[in-house]
Amino acid sequence: MTRHETLAAAEARITELEALDDEDLDAVLINIARISQLRDACPNYSADTGRFPSSSWRA
Repeated sequence: MTRHETLAAAEARITELEALDDEDLDAVLINIARISQLRDACPNYSADTGRFPSSSWRA
């Protein structure tokens, strides 16, 4: 999981990841203000949001 400061940076990273063509990799772009919103934004990828590092969400 990576936090990006701009949408352009996030989109560029998604493009890089998709170009890897790795069947074991799922690249997902979401926009949330708080980690607690992740379950609602992307329920299939957030079974345990407590496992995500809090440092990813610091400003």
